[in-house]
Amino acid sequence: MRALYYIGLDIHKKMIAYCIKALDGLLLNRARLAQTRGRLHNG
Repeated sequence: MRALYYIGLDIHKKMIAYCIKALDGLLLNRARLAQTRGRLHNG
């Protein structure tokens, strides 16, 4: 059986935040990543 997840992204100039939830609403993971122009350009 395949699991379904909801993934939310909040993208700003200096920060990207994400949240992963299971179908039943259980929070599986969330994080904030600091972003700079150089990090986005170089991967």
